[in-house]
Amino acid sequence: MFGVRPLVLSFVFALAVCGGGGGAFAGGDQNVSSSNRGALASEYLEASREHPPLYQGAPVTHLVPEFNTITYALALEHRDVTIEPESLNPSNRGDVLKLGGYGVSPYLALSLKHIGLGFSVDAGRKTVEYTRPSSSAGGSETQESTLDYRAVGIYLYLIPVPSKFVTTTIIVGGKSYTAKHRASATAQGRALAYADYDTHNYSVPNYEVGLNVGVKLLRSFSVIPWVDYMHNDSRAAIESAKKKPFTSEQNVRDDVELFWHDKARVQYGLDFAVNLGPFEVRLGGLLGAVASVGAGKENVQNDSLELAVSLEQKGN
Repeated sequence: MFGVRPLVLSFVFALAVCGGGGGAFAGGDQNVSSSNRGALASEYLEASREHPPLYQGAPVTHLVPEFNTITYALALEHRDVTIEPESLNPSNRGDVLKLGGYGVSPYLALSLKHIGLGFSVDAGRKTVEYTRPSSSAGGSETQESTLDYRAVGIYLYLIPVPSKFVTTTIIVGGKSYTAKHRASATAQGRALAYADYDTHNYSVPNYEVGLNVGVKLLRSFSVIPWVDYMHNDSRAAIESAKKKPFTSEQNVRDDVELFWHDKARVQYGLDFAVNLGPFEVRLGGLLGAVASVGAGKENVQNDSLELAVSLEQKGN
């Protein structure tokens, strides 16, 4: 029998700067549209992949298991990024790339002495909107893409040497994503309707291997260094793009980078945990957000937010 004991309350606030690859549009001036959209997306991807903060919260799958424990966790994500050109030359003045969306990830893990098992369910939406001035007076051209996704995942935890002071955990697992990806051509001076979109339905397998070490320095303070390798296999998305004539294949390829590969495959960080009575607060994401203020690219405004909450139920 398990009795409920609120042990872990993890708040991870992430203010990230991310980015994506080149692109071409159907309709409009394809050369200008392609190069400008691609340049803005590259700013996002470069910052996200190459300049992650050292102090950041570990993924929700990176639990530090305790013997005879059930852990309930929930990760929430709000995405809000605006990228504008670094220069004001006539070819890209007024161009804007906006990334939005949200994600919800409930998680459940069961821990024994040397082994644990975790289950996840994900759902959410990601959006991309590119706007540039048109040749008509006061007009503009817009291209939009949306991704609605669902996923289920399973994870195996290995705890070689359980300890009260140092706990090393190896995480192996993955998810299976089902995605509906809509991409429009460029529309000039009017609102886009679903009839203007190509729809791509595909699956994306996800693979993850991670390692974290929970080091208890004081009774109420722990340090958790972690490293994680994650890969999304997006080949099915690219194959789907080749079969749709309305939007260009390159446009969807760029969406795939922004939706599925906006972070480095290998990530690492340092998380901190403080015990406050029956609760434990994770501070890595908050410290990383504070440290990155003013350190990113001036033309990338990132107001994204991540929040993780977890609750442990100990066995009797």
